[in-house]
Amino acid sequence: MTSIIKHDIHSHMLHLFEDFRAFLKGTKENVPFWDIVVLTTADEEQKIAYELQLQDKRMKKGLPESLQFHIFADKPAIKSGNGGATINSLGALYEIYGERVYEMKILMIHAGGKSQRLPSASALGKIFTALPIGEKFTQMLDLKLAIFMPFVKKMSAGVFVTCADDIVPYSLDADDANWSFENEGFTVLAHPSVVELGTKHGVYVLKDVDKLNEDKAVEMVECLRVLQKPGVESMRETNAIVRAPNSDVVYTDSAFFFDRKIARDFVEFYKTKGPVECEIDAYGDFLQALGPNSNRAYIENVSNVTRSHDNLRRTRDALYDLLEGTAINVVLLKNSKFYHIGTMKEYIENFTGNDQFAADIDLNRDNFNAYTGTRTNCSGCIIHSCLTGDSVIAESSVVEFCHFNSPVTVDANTILSNCEVTNNDVNRIHIPGQCFMHTLPVISNNRVHYVTIVLEIGTDLKTKINLNDPSCILYLGRSLFDWREDFGEIFPEGSAGYSSLWEARLFPVRPTMTESFLLALSIWINFRDGRRDELRLEGVPRLSLADVLCGKDVKSMLSYRRELYEKISSLRCENDQIHVA
Repeated sequence: MTSIIKHDIHSHMLHLFEDFRAFLKGTKENVPFWDIVVLTTADEEQKIAYELQLQDKRMKKGLPESLQFHIFADKPAIKSGNGGATINSLGALYEIYGERVYEMKILMIHAGGKSQRLPSASALGKIFTALPIGEKFTQMLDLKLAIFMPFVKKMSAGVFVTCADDIVPYSLDADDANWSFENEGFTVLAHPSVVELGTKHGVYVLKDVDKLNEDKAVEMVECLRVLQKPGVESMRETNAIVRAPNSDVVYTDSAFFFDRKIARDFVEFYKTKGPVECEIDAYGDFLQALGPNSNRAYIENVSNVTRSHDNLRRTRDALYDLLEGTAINVVLLKNSKFYHIGTMKEYIENFTGNDQFAADIDLNRDNFNAYTGTRTNCSGCIIHSCLTGDSVIAESSVVEFCHFNSPVTVDANTILSNCEVTNNDVNRIHIPGQCFMHTLPVISNNRVHYVTIVLEIGTDLKTKINLNDPSCILYLGRSLFDWREDFGEIFPEGSAGYSSLWEARLFPVRPTMTESFLLALSIWINFRDGRRDELRLEGVPRLSLADVLCGKDVKSMLSYRRELYEKISSLRCENDQIHVA
């Protein structure tokens, strides 16, 4: 039976954030910390964006001064997955540090990917996503450094692997002598989840589940086998389901650690076989090979890979041979939660509608904003924005990094990100519900221009479209046949067979952020309401999301946010003086 102790996650997380801030300021000394942090990226362009943002954070004293970062990108046109990126990054670190790399404690954050399910994170990256925590917003990178800090002192040399779009709040026992990351092989974090959730995650089959200590919030046990997205019947048959007082649970995956021996094995794999050039998953292809009851049947399952070929099967086989029989130990964080914020719907739900999430991480729904005039109906989650006080933000909407001189009404279930309207002659702006809008600077004809992405919440940007029959795919409620009638050809020249909305050139390019936003909003309103003739888009260049990412101007984006920071700070200072007077 699993633990029924209820420890205070909220208080524990506050303590972690305070400790990390003190560590940054230098007031908390002699704290064991990472020797290296590795960020992996999808391509060189994303790598450059990450380097610029790390520089920005260092200038603001937002990172430990001595902390060494390395950023490694996938090769062009090759998707290596987070497993392939783990091996390739270790190979690259060995080329830099040699044998010293096996004496280091390394935090590896897989931060690549295009963020096609949450495009507001596409340009700057999911690891730099703003979280409304603290007086001023916290980035996902800050959160990762803070919440994993207590684990470093309980670690031998090795690699701790995590992803960029999940959050794991937890609490610990006062006495933590019964667990560590010092055992041989792999040591994984596990979280109690309802059985149904196990069908979407990795699930640990634990040894001696009937002997768990109810008095411990954290416990270390052996793992017999790892299941990946198993069916409920499979979980029952393998004894993965654990009896609990209110409802049965399974222990699901998040981050994991492997020791220096495994790190050495991966480096030798890299040196012998060369860089991994197929989509290897760190969870599916590493963890399923571990434990005494593992088997290699999963190797033939390619349902979750982008492209399957013989090299994938050969690499999976070789990794299974390398890892078979390796020990896997599980740190059961019995009082923990697992949250994912990698999609538009998850972003809205967790930031506006999940009171448990808000309590666990001390979420602040009014996070470093300035209002001109008295704030009245801004009840959504608002982050680092400057609005008029008479703006109306629905409770279930998120507004981040926005600057509106005119009042805005934002209906339910909407995300506004990096948007600006500074024309003083614009009346109240009405943003419909279920709307996603995000403005990005791009380099066009050697000058900075702007593109505002406008989508319905939950739009599928990844599914391939039959270009000979695009009627089944809708954008803003209309088939792509209709968009072709108004826009002309919307896919790149030479496109044939299949493509996706990610490649569709639907988003106009304008010279200012304000013009870009207002035109995108006009397209949404007019096309959704059937007033297609009211728009004049002839001769206006358009880009796809894929184009925008290739031409994005990260420096301009960061400059906009710095200027917005100064504007907010100035207005808040003025408002404070008025209140004091």
